[in-house]
Amino acid sequence: MLTRVEKLPLRELVLFGWMPSRLKQWTYSRRGYKIGRNVKFAFGSVVVGQDVTIGDDVKIGLLSIIVGREIVLSDRVQIGMMSVLITAVMTIGEATRINNQVVVGGMQTPRSALHMGSNCILMEWSFINTSEPVTIGNDVGIGGHCLFFTHGLWPNGFDGNPVRFAPITIEDEAWIAWRVTVLAGSKVGHGAIVSADACVSGRIAAGALAVGNPAKATREDYSFRREATPKFKADLLKKLIVDYADWCRHHGLHAEIDREQYPRWMTITDKSRRLHRIIFVWVADDFASAIRGNSDFDLMVSLVALRAQQRSELSAADRCWLDIESRVRSRKGSAVTDDFEEFCRRFGLRTLRDPAGQNLH
Repeated sequence: MLTRVEKLPLRELVLFGWMPSRLKQWTYSRRGYKIGRNVKFAFGSVVVGQDVTIGDDVKIGLLSIIVGREIVLSDRVQIGMMSVLITAVMTIGEATRINNQVVVGGMQTPRSALHMGSNCILMEWSFINTSEPVTIGNDVGIGGHCLFFTHGLWPNGFDGNPVRFAPITIEDEAWIAWRVTVLAGSKVGHGAIVSADACVSGRIAAGALAVGNPAKATREDYSFRREATPKFKADLLKKLIVDYADWCRHHGLHAEIDREQYPRWMTITDKSRRLHRIIFVWVADDFASAIRGNSDFDLMVSLVALRAQQRSELSAADRCWLDIESRVRSRKGSAVTDDFEEFCRRFGLRTLRDPAGQNLH
């Protein structure tokens, strides 16, 4: 055949799959790949492309295969075990996660592409066909066993049967629940939710809750959301703190919380008896007093937006911080910062690293 497409990069798997992570990094750098710091390649994983950029703290799991002409994996991207991602153009945003046994690919065209924004998740056993571009915004969740098809064909088109190729777009903050099928030409709007087992075959408006086959909106204009008053947010953060302390104790750590109605601090003593201290800012006026009253802390968590000057002040003092309102955290990390940030994902809170902090390190 003139246009034979190799399904799997068998040569690359044999030559490079067995290599330990550091040797694989060195080999790929010699090939011209741009590779950041603290990148981890598990056994059997390979990346094959002409123009490849891999950011800091990227993790690629056991026996995972990534193939494309242009590949960009931004900082903190995680690819799970035994996932196969094969498409011409692939851009994955910061802190996005693709879980185990996900397949991206299928019939290819000159337009084949997968573009995923930051802080997304694509869960286990999902399949995304990229015959036409699939564009997924920021902070999008896609459940397991989901199927995306950018083409629909099998019956003979010359008999009058429909043959369709069209892109798929999922806008920011949408949630596609488990076992959802999304067909060619579909668009899911900002913040929309598609219920489990639905089939999307058209447009779902922003802020809609859609169910069924075909998926139809049962609620609109974000009416499924509660009013996020300051008290609602404070109570939710308090629950998060209590749950996080219980989680730490479950793992054999000692956790103590301030007894105020809204805690000002919590401490965690790890198994090596090192003390980690988190302080909390509940209203804007608390920032100065929190700094004065806590000369030594590992992480500041603020329920309200921190000003740029406050962020810079903390970063310059080598302090970690996490801004819940702005969904941003310090570029500098620590054991307790990374652990607390990870736990926040259980409450739907995902953060990005402060881009301004690049100038401080």
